[in-house]
Amino acid sequence: MSYQDNPNSGKIESLLKHAESKWDKDDYQEAIKIYNKILEINPHDIWSYWERALIKKKKGDWEGAFKDLNRLLEINASHSFAYYQRAVIKEHFKDKRGAESDYAKASEYREKEMKIFKEQQTKRLQMSSKRNHPEVE
Repeated sequence: MSYQDNPNSGKIESLLKHAESKWDKDDYQEAIKIYNKILEINPHDIWSYWERALIKKKKGDWEGAFKDLNRLLEINASHSFAYYQRAVIKEHFKDKRGAESDYAKASEYREKEMKIFKEQQTKRLQMSSKRNHPEVE
């Protein structure tokens, strides 16, 4: 279930804003508590896993960040930035092979994301051009 499909999406959105404001004020513990609450409501909210992992990593909780990134990748196995951050953590743990593998996956998925982005951008520009210049068909 996506975030928008969740019947609690309004509550989740409000909590996300609150967590971000706590993070902006360096109140990491409170931000983590809010992300925990969001994940109780929607255990598939990849944004909360992502943000919580970044906070944990920043605080030196490498293991906790690693677990959150693993969970995120279970939900969305093509999240290039999660692979990149997990590679950084694997490097920290001296897992060179694992880090290399995750860096490769990050690069692979990022390339795919950029290809999709370019295709979508081209389609939007073509549609925009046709709307603005209908005689050019």
